[in-house]
Amino acid sequence: MTTTEDPARRPRRPVGVTVLVVIGVVQGLVVMTVGVVLGLLSEDSALLAETTLTRGALLGIGLAVLGVGLVGVVLAVGLARGSDLVRSLYAGIATLEIAATTFGLLTIRDIRTAGIVGLALPAAVLWLLYGAPNTAEFFHR
Repeated sequence: MTTTEDPARRPRRPVGVTVLVVIGVVQGLVVMTVGVVLGLLSEDSALLAETTLTRGALLGIGLAVLGVGLVGVVLAVGLARGSDLVRSLYAGIATLEIAATTFGLLTIRDIRTAGIVGLALPAAVLWLLYGAPNTAEFFHR
């Protein structure tokens, strides 16, 4: 016997989570496009001569980049569906970004403006995932 969840009882996805999903899908698609272009450029003799890469290496890089983009899209879809695991992965990445930016601010003098943005964006992601209204209800359904 299968049970179906009543759509009326399911919490709506918060707007902030939807924004993160859209950004994640777009970013993933752009990265996938770059991977395809790199793969296609593996036949460009002039580029190969400039970079000193082999055809196989450039094709491998293109495939790896394509894979990273695909993972980004899959994670964004998981976030859209309310996966708490994906939410935790996004939070972990944002936390690492905050740590890396803080380290940079403490050790490199010339990155103040970039550092402030580098702290603000992942902090906003964490707030959208954990602090925004209705977020906990959406992920803990």
